[in-house]
Amino acid sequence: MSGKSEAHVRFNAPIVAAMKGWRRRWLFDNVLPPTLLRKIRTGSVLTLLSMAEGRGHLGGPLGRSFQDLSDLYDSNMPSFDRANDDDDDLVEHALDSAILVKCVNVQDDAHREWLDKYGQSAIASGYLFRLLMMESNELAVEGADEQQTEFELLDYDQRIAELIESGLNKLKHMPVNRLPEIKVESAAEQILRQSQKRFEFMASAVLPERDAIVFAVRLAANARRIAGCMHVFEGYEGTVSPETMARAVTIAEHFGACWLATMFPSKPMPDAVQRGQRLLDTLHNWARQAGMWAPNWREADVVATAPNFGWSKSEMKAAITWICGQGFARVVPRTENGRRVIKLELISNTVALQPVRQAWMPHHF
Repeated sequence: MSGKSEAHVRFNAPIVAAMKGWRRRWLFDNVLPPTLLRKIRTGSVLTLLSMAEGRGHLGGPLGRSFQDLSDLYDSNMPSFDRANDDDDDLVEHALDSAILVKCVNVQDDAHREWLDKYGQSAIASGYLFRLLMMESNELAVEGADEQQTEFELLDYDQRIAELIESGLNKLKHMPVNRLPEIKVESAAEQILRQSQKRFEFMASAVLPERDAIVFAVRLAANARRIAGCMHVFEGYEGTVSPETMARAVTIAEHFGACWLATMFPSKPMPDAVQRGQRLLDTLHNWARQAGMWAPNWREADVVATAPNFGWSKSEMKAAITWICGQGFARVVPRTENGRRVIKLELISNTVALQPVRQAWMPHHF
């Protein structure tokens, strides 16, 4: 969307401020995979991969290091490769777990090229199912500061600083895999289980059954993470409530719809189909206006109206062929006044085609 670089900078500004003084390097751009892993193993237990313009990330080796990124997504350190095995001191003191956050803006053309090249591998590895991706056609509005309440952003700045300070203190005394867990109420778990079925249905239109299940499981896992983030950010004590989980599921569903729309963009309707749809709508309008009980017209008369649609006669005939092929009309010979004519008849109890809702399209967005 327009303005994504500015949004990225604004989002990260309080994080950068709160991390000042942290003894280990934590902010990374598009580094090579061995460099990133070495830095994490030597103590960068909390890291952020941050790029306001991520075209290079998609073209670089880190952007397709699916197994390593999947391990880091789960806070697990990838196994040593041959490049690092000869450093005995590093092997002995390497971290077993770490936190990597990835926030990257990418452009549509670069993302599509990346998906065309590596999409199948990324899905097969399981990595792509872990990603939260969002696309938007919205444009940045000049003077948005007059339309949005800045105090909400200032509250965000303050809360993020508090959370980072708390997190850094915890990480000084315990490994990532020993951090406190946030419990979830049973009613909230039920909401999450129900959402997983819905997520699977969303994906069933475009993914094989097995992949649709994986998509649903991963999206539900992300919904759980979102619920945990909301629970902590808003400062609630105790377990994650059903209300928080319901809001998290709504956010996850939106991300899931964006993911599916990004991976499987809708194809433009062929011209012949568009013409067939328009002709069918027109025939129904003619029939309603004339009060026809069994609507039919001479085929030659319908073809003669082609210039009114801006079509050639051959395009009108192709539109007639399409609606007949779909079972909405038929061409039949009739005898009128002793003469044989060809009639175009609408088949009874039909309606004009309606746009088909994709299974993955959420109903409340």
